[in-house]
Amino acid sequence: MKRIRKRLISLLLSNHPNDCMRCETSGACKLQNFAYQYNVDGREYGGEKWNLPIRQANPFIVYEPNKCIVCGRCIRICNEIVMAGTIDFTGRGFHTVPDTAFRTARTLSICEFCGQCVSTCPTGALTDKKARGKGRAHEMKRVKTTCSYCGTGCSLYLNVKDEKVVRVSSDFFGPVNQGDLCIKGRYGYDFIHSRDRIKTPLVRRGDKFVKTSWDRAFATIASNFEKIIKRHGSDSVGAFSSSRCTNEENFLLSKFVRTVFRTNNVDNCARV
Repeated sequence: MKRIRKRLISLLLSNHPNDCMRCETSGACKLQNFAYQYNVDGREYGGEKWNLPIRQANPFIVYEPNKCIVCGRCIRICNEIVMAGTIDFTGRGFHTVPDTAFRTARTLSICEFCGQCVSTCPTGALTDKKARGKGRAHEMKRVKTTCSYCGTGCSLYLNVKDEKVVRVSSDFFGPVNQGDLCIKGRYGYDFIHSRDRIKTPLVRRGDKFVKTSWDRAFATIASNFEKIIKRHGSDSVGAFSSSRCTNEENFLLSKFVRTVFRTNNVDNCARV
């Protein structure tokens, strides 16, 4: 069995660029790991190699077909899990590669841009375009968290380098999504380091908003609510929660409105 595995790895490496020194997936490549485990250098077989162009037209995914080992994992996850049917095997024999129909560029009409194909690719054939050149797997700290874009509660890993989120990777043991992510969860992390992001409380002073402390902001909110309820009654106020929050946070908001404001005016955006 070991002899057969070594032979298969040698055959795969015979049609591989073997540019691990500058490959985006170096250190996290399964082909590289198996070659090291079975002591295969890829020099046993020679012959023709692919010389296909790198595809970078996609806004999120870079496709380097020369690094593909034709395992079909990207096709299976696209067809059987995402059910988008964007890619399949094209060509015949030595020229078989995973690609779109007629090898056209991916568009929103045929692709979910969820990045699931990237998450399951064992080599550097499919990589995240936004993360290219920003570091390799061993240079990053993985922080497990929950996606904040909706109330589904998908878990994911933030890959952090130099205190910045470089990319998002799947949590294959997540109880809710089991590694699945949508386009927002995988690629919508730019807001984290946005210059427009509000990081401190603001209160209105005339026509402007000025920075203040959390204690003063909470005191201002409580004072204003107290004045409104005293003047117009409890039913003059209410709360609108968000499905981006957890169930526990939404429950606390509902309890707060009913016990402190003494009103049932509470709603959630997911209800409509």
